[in-house]
Amino acid sequence: MSALDAALEYIERGWAPVPIPHKSKAPTVKGWPDLRIGEHDVAAHFNGTLLNVGVLLGAASGGLVDADLDHLRAIELAGEFLPATGAVFGRSSKPRSHRLYVVTDGGTVTRKWQTPDKSMVVELRGDGCQTVFPGSTHPSGEAIEWVNDGEPATVTRAELESAVDQLARAVLAEIAPPDANPAPRTATPGTVTDAAERCRKYLAKLPDAVAGQSGHDATFRAAAECFRFGLDDSQAADTMARFNAEKCNPPWDAGELRHKVTSARARVLADDEFGIRLADNRTPKAGATRRPRGAGATPVAPPRWQPFPVGELPR
Repeated sequence: MSALDAALEYIERGWAPVPIPHKSKAPTVKGWPDLRIGEHDVAAHFNGTLLNVGVLLGAASGGLVDADLDHLRAIELAGEFLPATGAVFGRSSKPRSHRLYVVTDGGTVTRKWQTPDKSMVVELRGDGCQTVFPGSTHPSGEAIEWVNDGEPATVTRAELESAVDQLARAVLAEIAPPDANPAPRTATPGTVTDAAERCRKYLAKLPDAVAGQSGHDATFRAAAECFRFGLDDSQAADTMARFNAEKCNPPWDAGELRHKVTSARARVLADDEFGIRLADNRTPKAGATRRPRGAGATPVAPPRWQPFPVGELPR
């Protein structure tokens, strides 16, 4: 497919193409964010010379958003966290690194998730951005090609941002060194055994995690509560294995459950909520939406974090 053919296809799909030098990612046309090429003038911009084809994102292309998966682990885990979509592309070394969506409620913005050393994990690209699309050549010399050339899934901004955030946190929890995590909140009264038992009683009062009825959200919340009760990785694994067997319909497989627990741990640490449930001697009601912060509590050392188990979760 020539750059001109690709540009014509994208115009037909309601997307705004922009010419980019061959084997480059950056447009050089002055004022490119405001460029709107139509069928009447596309040949003037894509004139037969070797070019790449970018597509303007956001409102310029009807709310089109690109989830750009930079880290290989993000590509591997994307199917577990991101909404399914019919439009996926990449290159031979990263074949599913771009997933396209159409945001229905406007206000598409660019957000980036990075490792502590500023390496990119995933980027959500919207208004003001462009992505080099199939019909182009990556700077490495690899062809940029469709994996699925269907229609992008329609999502809300909040739904997509939440899914990408959970994906990024799961990746960071696996790849970040222990000292890269935010310092956990210190816990107060009660022994570790007491905390585990209180956590189990709390989870027993939560709604069941049922497929098709926000089962992922219910399981993720339960996993996060394990760390809000100050449990270490082993205790959280034991507790969630029981929750999975008793409250999940159908139960998650070991790999899916492990990823949910890992990403929940990262979320709790990032939000500075580790051990927050222990700031008050009372076990909070399962339906409570506000959590006591325990300002004035006497701090104790949090458990030492160990790498999350890579084998089967204990039952």
